[in-house]
Amino acid sequence: MKKLIILKLGGSVITVKDNPFTPNYSNLERLANEIQNGVQKQNQLVIIHGAGSFGHIIVQKSGIDKGIKHPKQLNDFAVTQRIQNEWNAIVTKQLQDVNLPAIPCQVSSHVILKQGRIDTINLTAIEGMIKIGLIPVLYGVPAYDIVDGCRILSGDQIASYIAKELQAEKIIHGTNVDGVLSGNPKNLNSKLIREITLENIDEIMINLKKHSKDDVTGQMYGKIFELMGLAKLGIKSEIINANKAKNIENALLGTEGLGTTIKI
Repeated sequence: MKKLIILKLGGSVITVKDNPFTPNYSNLERLANEIQNGVQKQNQLVIIHGAGSFGHIIVQKSGIDKGIKHPKQLNDFAVTQRIQNEWNAIVTKQLQDVNLPAIPCQVSSHVILKQGRIDTINLTAIEGMIKIGLIPVLYGVPAYDIVDGCRILSGDQIASYIAKELQAEKIIHGTNVDGVLSGNPKNLNSKLIREITLENIDEIMINLKKHSKDDVTGQMYGKIFELMGLAKLGIKSEIINANKAKNIENALLGTEGLGTTIKI
């Protein structure tokens, strides 16, 4: 029986953070080749990518992540979705250029949120694509929310939800840091935490929450929050540095110990 692997590529890895709407083409090309080399015929794959510089700036300016408060935000909602679709097309083309059967999937057409969390989602088409051998390429987007009108559906939440519903073997999170660190990544004294288990999860979450205002650390807190429930279901997660050559390829091939493993 084929095993399902969920690969999440962080927006900080595949875009140029300080330049709005700018892909990091060198990383995209390298990662596409690594995925091609790492995909095993006995495995199924879903790829989810972040928005990076294609999403954060416009969302922060418009405030749609906090809901629809005035009519102008409806246009902001629609424009942000269009930009994410265009960004997804760029990522998907890079994968197709190395002969991967990658197919773009707009999740916001199939999901209803409730105060920022997935309330219902129809995965029938995505599950069918996986079964016939396609690689769905999903992405974080603004989505309809039955309470707030609009909230942001993050790639991390999508990855965790699909992993649970489709019983994935594991999730690989490709980020711009080596894994979960003991402190701020900018602090040279911060050390890599190799494993997160029942024994150390509480201490780690408290420490991450202290630094949650920091962009990178705050995002990491959100990732761990999403992955904790999966670990209890037996779905292992790995957080690795996708900026390091061959890390994604080796993770897909089954190499362990490349970053932080979460197996509560």
